[in-house]
Formats: sequence, structure tokens, C-alpha cells
Amino acid sequence: MCGIVGKYYFNKNAGDSSDIDAMMQAIYHRGPDSSGKYINGRAALGFQRLSIIDTVSGHQPLYNETKTIVLLANGEIYNYKEFVPFLESKGHVFSTRSDCEVIIHLYEEYGIEFISKLNGMFAFCLYDTRNDVMFIARDRVGIKPLYYHLNKEAIIFGSEIKGILASGEVVTEEANDCLAEYLCFRYVANFRTFFSSVNALEPGTYIKISPNGCTFEKFWDLSKYVLNYAQDGDLVETVDAALTASVQRQMMTDVPLGTQLSGGVDSSLVSKLAAGYSPGLKTFTVSFFESAYDESAYARLLADSAGLEYHQIRVDGKTFADTLPKVIWYHDEPLCHANSVHMYLLCTYARQFVTVLLTGEGADELFAGYPRYQICRFGDAYNRILCKAPSGHTD
Repeated sequence: MCGIVGKYYFNKNAGDSSDIDAMMQAIYHRGPDSSGKYINGRAALGFQRLSIIDTVSGHQPLYNETKTIVLLANGEIYNYKEFVPFLESKGHVFSTRSDCEVIIHLYEEYGIEFISKLNGMFAFCLYDTRNDVMFIARDRVGIKPLYYHLNKEAIIFGSEIKGILASGEVVTEEANDCLAEYLCFRYVANFRTFFSSVNALEPGTYIKISPNGCTFEKFWDLSKYVLNYAQDGDLVETVDAALTASVQRQMMTDVPLGTQLSGGVDSSLVSKLAAGYSPGLKTFTVSFFESAYDESAYARLLADSAGLEYHQIRVDGKTFADTLPKVIWYHDEPLCHANSVHMYLLCTYARQFVTVLLTGEGADELFAGYPRYQICRFGDAYNRILCKAPSGHTD
């Protein structure tokens, strides 16, 4: 996973780095392979690494050739190899094989506008010490988490809320009406959190931070990426090609990789596609003692038919109850989905065999897998009707 934490003080003389170690320790579980930090009079930055690519030399923070640009990055840049020859032809020198190092050299070449060129999942902090400006950014759809607290003196940020709270500079007051909203919708809207002074950074957004304060900029807009049925041809072929390319990209790793296989359509499809690039891939499944909820037979069927290595754990009620408080602590909020506990237990088991797991998570949001997602479709249709209604006739 990896994790980042950091602080930037608008008044350079007010900088306090005494709590950066506590902030890093709070997110240690995200990256136990190595740690790194950067401190000057203005900022304090910390990183916890889970090694995926370039496990030997890709430790962070990463720097440019003159060490005037500092980078902490959680995630993977899938198209990083496309940039390396061009950047080297421009005189940029790479010191690692890390996919994230291209972020530094792209910034040197294009400025922050480079971010629209990235294909990946990421949350990063880039600190340009020459110009005393910092950028923190979150990928297009928010796969990687990033939270922040902003006050008059500083901005404090991290991959998890607990990393921010460990600074000791944030009052832990409950946000107004968040519990009722969460119980009704199963999430807190508008990128708020349960803590009144901590927000989630909106996906596809970066914050420019300087002594003058913070400005928020959107670098990606989903509404601009709508399939044109007339131009895009066969939608089945289009979706199939996109899914296949996506799975192939996300198998980019220097460590053992497997898949979470629930037996459902989404994870089965991902596992089947992954098997085409890695025959005999390891799969991991949770089964239940209650037959009404157990789909492990379907998972095993897929694994056997695709020639995949099948691994299974079985979870009972006591194990679930014993694990629940720990998973709530990891999430920094109540759980809206019970399967978060099962996924945690499965990942803990799978870590004995692999470091990276592909999943089918997110497919329901993309393909309206549950009835509740149809609400958005109906709402959009209703809005279109209103837009087309003759003037004065909106009923």
C-alpha cells in the first residue's frame, strides 16, 4: 500500500517536525518494508513503504539530480516506461527503477501540468524547495486515499486520518450530523469525514501549497469521458479491451502477485484475465460455514477451469467479531460493508504467499451492479427531460 504523512507551515519560522515520527508510526502498517523522511524549516514529510517495484533502490523520499525536488508517492504509475526514453533524451538522470521517479522529472519538464499525463493510482506529495511550493494530489477516481487538515498556520496531510491526528495539532471533534448521514447513505458526502477539521481530498484534484496559502485545482473531469455509441463501435469489444488492458497494466510488479477470488462475476473475470498473463496464478477465497452465504464452490470452479492455484480460508462468527474493532481502527470510521472484515482476514492470510492482490472491487460502481446505482441513472434521465422541456413547462 505505502503511506505518506506531512506538514507544511505557511510561516517558515513556525515549523515543527517533532511529531513526524509519531505520524509515520501511526501508518506503519501501510508500509513496513522501509521508512524515510524529509525535514526543513518549512516542512516535515514522512513515508512508509511497501515495496512493489524496484524493491532494492526505490526507497523514498525520491529526489531529482540536485535534491531540490522531493517526492513521496503512494501508488503505481502504469505508463511510466513510456516517459523514460523521452526524459533521458532531455538530460534527466534516473537514480532508481521506480515507477514513481518519473513524477519528479515530468514536473521538471512540464510543471504541475504533467499530472494529466499519468495513468495510474496515486496519492503523492511533491515539494519544490527552490520555489518553496508543494503539491499534494490524488488520482482521477480516488483509488488511493489522501486526507488533510487546514488551518491558518499549516496544512497537515496523510494517507490515513490517524496519521494526521498523531501530529497532536488537530482537535478531534465530531463533524455535525455526520452519523445520521452515514447511517442513511453509508457514507459521508462532500468529502467530509467524521472529524470536523479533517477532509478527504477530492479525486482528480491537487492542492498547490505555498507561503500564501492553498489553492485547489481539478485536473480531471469524469463527465468529459463518455462513450459515444456511434463512434466507439461494439461496446462489448470496447469494454473487453479496456478490462484486459487494465488487468495487464496492474500486474506490473517485482513481487509475487495473486487475486482475490470471491466466486462472483467481477473477481472471476479479473482472475481469468490475469491467468492469461500469469498461468498458475495464486487465488485466495473466503468461505463461510453458513451455506446461504458461501460461494466458494464457484470460486474453486473458476480456479480449476482456468488452471489457477486455489487457496481458501473459512471465517466463523467469533473470528468476525474479534476482528471487527481492528478493521474499524484501520478504516478510521464505522464499517458500511461487513465484507471489509473478510477482506482483511483474507489479505492477512494471503500475505504468506504474495505481496499484491488484484480484486474485482469497484465494478459495481462502474457497471451499476446493485439497484441503488440505478438511482443516478434515473436522476440523470429526469434532468435531461427538464432540460428539454419547453419554456414554462417543467411539470
